[in-house]
Amino acid sequence: ASTFKSLRSAIGCYAIWGGVTVCFGILGNQMFEGVKQGRAIDGLRWSTFDDVGSSTMWWFRVAVGTSLIDITADLAVQPPYCTVPSPESGMQGDCGMGTVSSVVVIAYAFLCRFLLIPLITGTLVNTFFDTIDDMRSLVSDAELAKYDECWRQLDPAETCFIA
Repeated sequence: ASTFKSLRSAIGCYAIWGGVTVCFGILGNQMFEGVKQGRAIDGLRWSTFDDVGSSTMWWFRVAVGTSLIDITADLAVQPPYCTVPSPESGMQGDCGMGTVSSVVVIAYAFLCRFLLIPLITGTLVNTFFDTIDDMRSLVSDAELAKYDECWRQLDPAETCFIA
């Protein structure tokens, strides 16, 4: 029972983290698709924002400790270091979003590093210690249930006094 409780807690925490990461993956894909390659965005399979999957993996890398300086610099690239979009010629630009990208990256990093990952760790440690307490308990759940049943026979009106 305690293993199931621990597993259920872990799955719940990871589901929350995964949901937040996928939401930021979709947001990153919409905001940063086609941004010029740099030190952190290098055109490798999991290092771009060109699709939701690679964008989500990219955010996971941010959560677990990739350098925020390179990331924010790449996403904030502005002219003359990038190609400005030209509606007349139909050319799509590869500039970043400036300060907005820094705010988004720092918000996600803060959310994961200071809220979600400690929440996961705390939940798992708490479940572990609950399991240890259950194992060391002098009275089992079955014995408590028997006691409760006997007490109900002696105090059917539930007045906390034996009738």
